[in-house]
Amino acid sequence: MLQQIRFYLHQTPFQPFQIRCSSGDVFRVEHPENAAVVKHTVVVALPEGDEAIMLSALHIVGVSGIEQIAA
Repeated sequence: MLQQIRFYLHQTPFQPFQIRCSSGDVFRVEHPENAAVVKHTVVVALPEGDEAIMLSALHIVGVSGIEQIAA
């Protein structure tokens, strides 16, 4: 999953995507600066403010582009 996230973060032009977790939570990444892969963790900036969440790679169950969900 980390390779997929890196792919989405580096594609040009950037396309928003979402990360699904084992808990059922879904985190949208609307801009490439809103997420980063650090070792085996993904850091995602939350849209509500100046907070971020750290997601362990073990709990990421899916990654998909927003356009794929809308279709």
